[in-house]
Amino acid sequence: MPGPLRDVRARLFVAEGQYVIVGDEERVPGIRQPVATGVIIAAPDGALLLPGMNTGDIWVRAETWAAAPPLELAGWDDVVEVSYPATTEARLCAGGGGAHEALPDLAWDGPGTYRLRVSTRGRDAGAAADWLDDDEDPVEEHRIQSWPAPASPPAVHQATDELGAYWRSAPD
Repeated sequence: MPGPLRDVRARLFVAEGQYVIVGDEERVPGIRQPVATGVIIAAPDGALLLPGMNTGDIWVRAETWAAAPPLELAGWDDVVEVSYPATTEARLCAGGGGAHEALPDLAWDGPGTYRLRVSTRGRDAGAAADWLDDDEDPVEEHRIQSWPAPASPPAVHQATDELGAYWRSAPD
């Protein structure tokens, strides 16, 4: 199988325990509990992601694919998928800031529905650290894979971290 069309890894600043994917800033959903995937809440033109880190940098790898990539569970704590309807772009944004210019547009093929697979590791370590200074190495990593696909229900392929368990079971 061919590899990703784009594959970029960068540090991303998170604030208040979240970061977003934005097509339209007015459409980013708020936290509704429980969070079915424990990791991401998606809506048309906006998604909210829940790292363990409250304030500081995490590693984010963004990959765009022409079709669904192979499912890789080894080395990841949680692996989930959601559909993301895009009418514009889908840019990863730092907490409290604009689009991260180094990371690719996840709606790379224009308007339509995309599948986002989010794989995380180190969220519990991020929650324990709570915040990191700029000169400290991130303890948490997220990989976001995007490809065009028809809308389908959220899927949880692997769920092993405590933070994800909290979000999946948190009461309204």
